[in-house]
Amino acid sequence: TAGQANVTNITTAFANGILRDQGTIPLSSAAGQFIADRLELSTGVRPTLTPEESENFTLGVAFALADIGITVDFFHIEVEDRIAISDQQDFLAELIAVAADNGVGLPANVTTSQALNLLDAANVLNAADFAGSEDLTSFGFFTNSYDTRTRGIDIVASTDVQLYEGSNTSLALAFNWTDTEVTDLGLNSAAPLSLGRQRQLEDNLPAIRANFTANHFYGDWRGLARVNYFGEYFECHLDSVTNDAATGGCDLPIEAGAQITVDAEIAYTILDNIELIAGAQNIFDSYPDENPFAGVVGSLYPATAPGGYSGGLYYVKVRGNF
Repeated sequence: TAGQANVTNITTAFANGILRDQGTIPLSSAAGQFIADRLELSTGVRPTLTPEESENFTLGVAFALADIGITVDFFHIEVEDRIAISDQQDFLAELIAVAADNGVGLPANVTTSQALNLLDAANVLNAADFAGSEDLTSFGFFTNSYDTRTRGIDIVASTDVQLYEGSNTSLALAFNWTDTEVTDLGLNSAAPLSLGRQRQLEDNLPAIRANFTANHFYGDWRGLARVNYFGEYFECHLDSVTNDAATGGCDLPIEAGAQITVDAEIAYTILDNIELIAGAQNIFDSYPDENPFAGVVGSLYPATAPGGYSGGLYYVKVRGNF
């Protein structure tokens, strides 16, 4: 897309335990092409950005067991040359290497802007072409570098029951199992996926999610209760990914357990088309496992916790249907 081809985003993030300016820039920019040249020189492959290709199929069945309606769906998705942001490329280190190759002396602890200006003075490159990249020590770019396979099963069972005269209760159970596997790390590409990024893609979302919902109706009253289950997941905190197998590809790994939350809502129809509602999401104020690295930047809970990390949300609202 145009956004992937032209994105410019600069952030301050942790890298090797210290804060650094990192960014995502267009592969077509001067800095992007500079890194593309260096990657081609070192790997023999030049990074590109082209459309990804996917193949998928689904199989589904719907049937009834007594008064229970059941649907089962299986899905299988393979994506080749998947588009994603590359791992951070060490821009400053490559500038220093180019300076050494061309006999340009750089001071100790040189900054990116200083290196660009000194290389410009030596007629190695034009510093003006790198406007906007002078403060970057590293950056990534959108490129095609790996393949994935995602497959899973969705099961939904629902029924209606009458608990007492004049009432109706809808019951629904939904279950999902999803598995994502990186089938090709792109080791033959210019910017292969790191072990840490692979683990994030495969395990950051829980493999199992489920919920059970009861929606009860009686006259002008309506009540809802829902129990949500989010399975175990992995977070590489602060995206501190590496390619070091000894650390599992992550400097700050979080192996988080499952989380259960409960939602509840009660509503009363005060007019034909006006409903007064009071309710809560995560009514029992459940929180995910605490972050063992909370002292690094003060994040008490994993930022990607699928069940949320803000505790309960309580609300009152009026809904009108017209």
